[in-house]
Amino acid sequence: MKEITKKTAKRGRRCALPGKPGVHLSLRDIAEIIGADRSFVRRRLSDADIQGSGTRYGHLVYDAKDAWSAFTNEDRTPESIDAMSAVDRLAWFRGTKLKRENEKRALQLIPAEEVAEEKARILRLIKQGLSLVLKIVASDESATPAMVERMREHVQSIERQIDDATTLTQRHPGT
Repeated sequence: MKEITKKTAKRGRRCALPGKPGVHLSLRDIAEIIGADRSFVRRRLSDADIQGSGTRYGHLVYDAKDAWSAFTNEDRTPESIDAMSAVDRLAWFRGTKLKRENEKRALQLIPAEEVAEEKARILRLIKQGLSLVLKIVASDESATPAMVERMREHVQSIERQIDDATTLTQRHPGT
């Protein structure tokens, strides 16, 4: 959860609706407060059947207490979970687990798969650059064979470290 900034609090006060007590926040305000995407907030509010409490400047606003309940009631199990059959209970638990995984993915700024792919791409570019440097040093007339061999050993060592890092990233994305 994100700390409420003065700007958000000011927008919240500005969204007080005449004749309706309480604070009324837009989707943008709610998303900023909880640190999530607006589409995620919109989906969560619609799943919880939270209706807008009015409009302000042409945008739908929600009562803060109602909106908060959409984000805090998720972990409650249904009252009749004991009355469910084993198959229904299993389906409910799987659905809840899948829902949490999707929400966790929705809150990520950049998906872990994209981060791993970008890391691998950068490491490949570094390896190519090292190979190019080695070719340049080898073709330099002033470089001694011992210097070129030492440079080759260092480059190979770095390439092995890069390969190890790439292998680790492929096994454990997000590291």
